[in-house]
Amino acid sequence: MVEKEIMLQVVIQQKRWLDKKEKTVKREILEDILKWFDDNRVLVLTGLRRSGKSTLLKQIMNEKARFGYVNFEDERFLNFEAKDFELLNEVLVDVYDNPKIFFFDEIQNIPKFELFVRRLQDQDKKIIITGSNASLLSSELGTRLTGRYRSFEVYPFSFTEYLSFNDIELDDDAYYITEKKVDLLRTFSEYLVMGGLPEYLQNEDREYVKTLYDNILYRDIISRYSIKKQKVIKELVSILMTNISCLFTYNSLKNDLGLSNAITVKEYISYLSDSYLIFELQKFDYSLRKQLSFPKKAYTIDPAFKQITGFNFSE
Repeated sequence: MVEKEIMLQVVIQQKRWLDKKEKTVKREILEDILKWFDDNRVLVLTGLRRSGKSTLLKQIMNEKARFGYVNFEDERFLNFEAKDFELLNEVLVDVYDNPKIFFFDEIQNIPKFELFVRRLQDQDKKIIITGSNASLLSSELGTRLTGRYRSFEVYPFSFTEYLSFNDIELDDDAYYITEKKVDLLRTFSEYLVMGGLPEYLQNEDREYVKTLYDNILYRDIISRYSIKKQKVIKELVSILMTNISCLFTYNSLKNDLGLSNAITVKEYISYLSDSYLIFELQKFDYSLRKQLSFPKKAYTIDPAFKQITGFNFSE
């Protein structure tokens, strides 16, 4: 349970963060989200940690009025329980003057959050929630909110957004002008190494990427799924990152990791995918059975992770 005084303190401090004006890159997905805003369904934004979901929420808020906001990542909410939601509702009504729109950041940290979300929706409130685990959100929302939500996936910067971050204008004819074409190709080569993690592009601190990777691995995967073989899953990530786009099978990885069962490898990769760290790509075939039997390829969501988790050669 969280005391009302603590709850009030958190909400007011987070409101002050919202009031801070800072230059941000307009996300390409913003217009699509706003297009569905008049729909009565809950809007769900999922994506990698630190991929810009909170900043995207601020961009949505800039287009709206009479809203309330809570980020459940705050450590003062560690003891937050389902029964605390009504108290939180009172605090939000007080601080934000009876909001009609509710933004809940990283709400998947709170057990049974979907019950509160449904109650607000039944009261004709608009709810937008974010989370860092696709499977967790979809399973909980699917239980209580079947047909009542629409989800969007938020990724690190695309190349177009990367250009915007670097104040580079992309003209329609840029690729046909030699000087601009050379600049674009040079910038794209940088993008393939740096990636699109917004904060990493600002600080260029490799330690930041390592800390982010550790948070994803330990908080979103090892802790959430109670994985005992921590060394094995770290070695699995290292193998996949080192061999990005190379073919693999579950059996080959099972042998590399010294496991007795390929099902364990399959489960671990599904956890990595649900946390948006690594994705599988299947070889296309009109036969689904053949697709499942073919070797697969793995890709990471952002090149920056490969630099700190895979085995890399210097120039």
